[in-house]
Amino acid sequence: MTVHTGAEVFRDYVTDGVPASGTHKVEKAQARALFTLYESLLNGSAAGLAYATLAAINADLAHAASTLAIVYGDSTAANNGTYVKAGGSGVGSWSRIGDLPNAVIRLTVTGGTGDAIVATAPETPTVPANKIYLLTPGATNSGATTIAVNGEAAVAIKNNFGSTLVANSLVVGAPVAMIWSMDHYRLLVSLAVDTAGVVADAVAARDDAEDARDAAIAAVPDSLTISTIAASIVPAPVLALRPVGFSVVDPLASTWKRVSAPGVTMPWHKQSSDGQWWEIADHIAHPFMFGNVGKGADDSQAFQDCTSFIARASASLTSTQIYIPAGIYEIDNWSITGITAQLRHFKISGHGAKLKPRAGGSALGRLMSLSGLGPGVGALLDIEGIYFDQAAATSHLNALVLSASGDTTIRRCYFAGGGSASLRPIQLKQSNVSDINTANFWVTVDNCWIRQNGASVIDFGLISDGANNHLIVNNTKISGCTTAALVQTNGGGGTAYAANSVQFLRNAIEGNTYGVHYATPPSQHPFGFRGIGNRFESTNYPWRFTLDSGSLVTNGAPPLLQENIYQGELAAVTNTSGAIIHFLDQRNRSGAATIANGNTGVSVAFPVTEFSANYNVVVRGGDASLYVTNVGTGGFDIIRSGSSGALPVSWTVVPGTF
Repeated sequence: MTVHTGAEVFRDYVTDGVPASGTHKVEKAQARALFTLYESLLNGSAAGLAYATLAAINADLAHAASTLAIVYGDSTAANNGTYVKAGGSGVGSWSRIGDLPNAVIRLTVTGGTGDAIVATAPETPTVPANKIYLLTPGATNSGATTIAVNGEAAVAIKNNFGSTLVANSLVVGAPVAMIWSMDHYRLLVSLAVDTAGVVADAVAARDDAEDARDAAIAAVPDSLTISTIAASIVPAPVLALRPVGFSVVDPLASTWKRVSAPGVTMPWHKQSSDGQWWEIADHIAHPFMFGNVGKGADDSQAFQDCTSFIARASASLTSTQIYIPAGIYEIDNWSITGITAQLRHFKISGHGAKLKPRAGGSALGRLMSLSGLGPGVGALLDIEGIYFDQAAATSHLNALVLSASGDTTIRRCYFAGGGSASLRPIQLKQSNVSDINTANFWVTVDNCWIRQNGASVIDFGLISDGANNHLIVNNTKISGCTTAALVQTNGGGGTAYAANSVQFLRNAIEGNTYGVHYATPPSQHPFGFRGIGNRFESTNYPWRFTLDSGSLVTNGAPPLLQENIYQGELAAVTNTSGAIIHFLDQRNRSGAATIANGNTGVSVAFPVTEFSANYNVVVRGGDASLYVTNVGTGGFDIIRSGSSGALPVSWTVVPGTF
């Protein structure tokens, strides 16, 4: 008879898809024919040669080489499978090359219990994961369940989630489908009661994880410090440590990573007692990584180790930082050098950090010095938020020394005076002719305060000692200097160097002998000096110039002083060389400030194309309390409301009615 499809045999209506035709009743003959076909397929029936036993196929050699056949009913399940003929017709042999072509294997229960099933199968597949297994349990299970097939060792049956079966996962007479998974059978569809098994396995996994965590915690205590790494045994799964400080709980922690044994042991390496090596993994260094700092002892080595660590890291980084937490640190000659050309931004910050000289410090005369960050490196250097305390300084002449350190910004730092009579908080200088000639020494001092602290003394607030400094001092307060707030000198000497450029802008200068002393600059001077928008109070001589006057006119612009405010000064400008100075739009709030010129009696004739011959000072604007005096032989050009006129050389005091 014709075998109908399942959709035809089990259709809903007499006429498929037409409810009005009435409900269709399944015809048993059609159903039997359909299921007989399914069973034949499940039992391994296939087109081609088929033999019931291995003996039967071996007895039939009358087939050509490469002929395929199957053995499907041998009493030894391992003999059932797909075979290929070797040799010509009448000779040769058959060899098993694979499992039966059917995808489903029926497992027949032959014994055991609901929790330990014994079953047989028509074959023992070579690749069990390629089959689906049908099992009809002979008893309901009560918990974890195993099955032994064809005399093989018993293996577990697990639910669809890979968890151990719980009671009633297999019910007597209810067929289930399974697949092979590594070393066990897994149900394709699990009953709802299996959720208990999932929970049980999850709880067990949680317990195992907690046990591992507890073991790791026991090996690495909560109070781990850098100093106690050497006494620690660290479990193998742990790849990083986070000590709470160096020897106690410190303001900053650090991260250490497991590494191979270093060729050379450095301060950023530690070895635990189990032989494992650890290395600092952070890219920002701080002194607590290297010592028990800030406790009133000598912290110099920890700060120096920060520098060595950053210098080593700069070979692979483009930006890095040394951070100093709030606290008081005693150091001596912290030298920052060795930064490589790879680094493009280097920051030293310490908001709330105070650096002070340690007792009995070296005679090098500095708290911090930086060098080698100039033209050859090209790094941008920021120094920010540090309190340089020299109140007790005796041998430390400088708080901060920059030598050939280009593109540097000193921002929001505080410099307090000390006990040394020649104290100089900030010194800028060149280290060699090569650095000078490359013209890359740019320094900005911004929003800082340099001050005398109590009875202590400051000689120079900021000394720029070099032939190629490009200096900007902005929004900075300098007070209590016995010599000058700012001194610019030609420390390089000679006439072959490039020029200085100094911008002195919007600063507050109080209680100094001189405000700015611009002394012996180099002969070439293309940028010159600009002093704009500053306030001077109780400073005897706000501006002092000892200049190479001829070169100023020949090679560069004269100093420009504009829109400055004076209160209680003796003389606004002291010019000891007779060079031209532009003195524009000044304001005097008290007293009768003067502009003293030509103290040395020098008189220089300048080209008419730039200035009127034999005139040394150009004054414009200002108010009536400003006076101009001449104790030398030079003359003056006073601009009044757009007009100008030369004053007689014999005049020594001119009322400033502009």
